[in-house]
Amino acid sequence: MTTSLQHSCTELVKAGRPVPAFDRNPEPSHQLRAMITEMLEGWLQRTPSHHTRSSYRRDLEQFMAHAQIGADEPEQLVRIRPQHVAAWRDQLKERGCTNATI
Repeated sequence: MTTSLQHSCTELVKAGRPVPAFDRNPEPSHQLRAMITEMLEGWLQRTPSHHTRSSYRRDLEQFMAHAQIGADEPEQLVRIRPQHVAAWRDQLKERGCTNATI
């Protein structure tokens, strides 16, 4: 990413405006849901450890719940912005989670 593009994206995020690449859903909802579900499953399968996959799946489910995204709405992940992730991190800190856990 070029410096000017980084700056533009940073300014959009600071202003609470969506970054253009995520501002639209180019696919119908059911297609986007299928694509994101496939992507998430592929990501989870990258580790050979069943325990790690289970832990990552729980983390994802907890984040989606925090972001008020239903388990059957993974396509809504496209609306997530850095401030959503930061708020979840802050919530985990307030609950006493260690940095390693977070």
